[in-house]
Amino acid sequence: MTTLIANELLKLRTIRSPWLLVALTQLIIVMGVSGVFIGGADATAAGTPIGAVGHAGLLSLFTLVLGITAVAGEYRHKTITDSYLATPPARPTDRREARRLHSVRDRLRPPQRAHRPDCVRRVACRQRR
Repeated sequence: MTTLIANELLKLRTIRSPWLLVALTQLIIVMGVSGVFIGGADATAAGTPIGAVGHAGLLSLFTLVLGITAVAGEYRHKTITDSYLATPPARPTDRREARRLHSVRDRLRPPQRAHRPDCVRRVACRQRR
């Protein structure tokens, strides 16, 4: 799991668009806060801090845009395959899980009869005598 996160962080660090979105987010925060105080708001008033950061909820849309552009960019440049290939295989876990499920299934399964019904076995035993 840490490999996947490290791969994604490397990808985000080496592309320009995430950096532009982060810079734009910071710029909007500074503009919003400074706009309230340039307008002559009293810093000691109760509603001023809320008004200064009231636009912060809008900034969550930048996270949404970042996710959309990251995935769409991978499909556009056909690098989504590399992302899937960078995922380490999970076979040992799958095998253990399969063994565990089979053992549970075998415990829950009703006991099976022998290959031949009892009446056939009795007839065969009588013929041998």
